[in-house]
This record gives sequence, C-alpha cells and structure tokens, in this order.
Amino acid sequence: MSSRRHLRSFCLLLAVPLLLSFAGCREPKGEALDEYESSEVRTRSMDFQVYPGSSFLEEHTEAYRRSHSILNPRSKTIPPMAFYESNDPVETVAGFYAKIYGYERVHPNAVNDFSPYPPHAYLTRGDLAEATRAIVPIIEQLGYDSDISDVSGDFAGAHVDGIDLFPRVSLQRPWYDFISGEVRDTTMILMVQELPEQ
Repeated sequence: MSSRRHLRSFCLLLAVPLLLSFAGCREPKGEALDEYESSEVRTRSMDFQVYPGSSFLEEHTEAYRRSHSILNPRSKTIPPMAFYESNDPVETVAGFYAKIYGYERVHPNAVNDFSPYPPHAYLTRGDLAEATRAIVPIIEQLGYDSDISDVSGDFAGAHVDGIDLFPRVSLQRPWYDFISGEVRDTTMILMVQELPEQ
C-alpha cells in the first residue's frame, strides 16, 4: 500500500471518513518541521473557527502531525491542523461550519447533481472496523497499541471544504481513539489548513 493511500486511510479514520479521503489529503505548504513545537500557536493564529463547547485534543493533534512526517519523510513542512471533540451530533457540527463558510447546506452524501465534483459540504458513512484496519501500520509506527479486535460498527461523518484561510473540516462519530484504545461516542473534529502551493 502506497504512502498516499495510507495517508488517506489515516485521515479517513481520524476524523471522518474522508476524514479526508474524499478531499485527497494533499501536502500543502505549512509550517517548517524545525518549528514543530510552535505549531499549536500557529494553528490558533489562523482562521480556525472552533466549534462552541468543543475540547482541543492536543495529543491527538500531535500524533496526526507526526503521521505526516512518517508518510512524507522528505517533506519539509507540516500543514497547520488541529483536533477537537464535541458531544454534539455530526449533523449539527457540520451545519455550523457550512454556515460560517457560506455554503448553502450540508448535502446528504457526496453526490452532486449539478457537477462531477462533490458538494462543498456533505455527510458520509462508513465501516469503523474496516477504516481502522487500514491504518494499523501507521498506528504502530506512531508507537501506539494496534489491537483493534473490539472495534466494530458504522460511523457517521461529514466533510466541509476549506475556503480562503478557513481550514478543511472533517467530522466523525463514533471514532477509534488509538491513544486510549477505545471507541469514543463523540464527534471528532479535524481541521487542516490547505495553503496555496508556493
């Protein structure tokens, strides 16, 4: 399996089916790796609209940044990104971001009746165990327990395209927390800033 396919699978699980596979997990110009420790400050300085009442997950954010380096060892940059968690339903969180970004609505799926491209905001669904199995090699390289024998069921998610300086947003519920080894019935919010190529 190629590194790009691994990255898509990792994105898919960590925040929404898709948790970026639909967006492609591109490799934008971001912060320099030697400025890694200041990345959280940089993220907060960007136009990252934090969902009301959500909690920042620092360790998960750092793990995702590390995965970028694992999958792209020659990359000199890490795109600004952040993980949050909310108790609200995926549909509610997706609606919040779609409204802020100026999108008309959140579509029920990735099918766009008026274009060959997916809508800017849409809901997704997937098999949690299947998505988790695909990223086991990355979980192991990050140094976490890869026993996913108890992972099962479906997940609901959403994808919201980034616009201007607003980051792409991916959502998923429930999601497999590879740090604690548990499936969490909360909404995971992953924001990744895709900056223009230079």
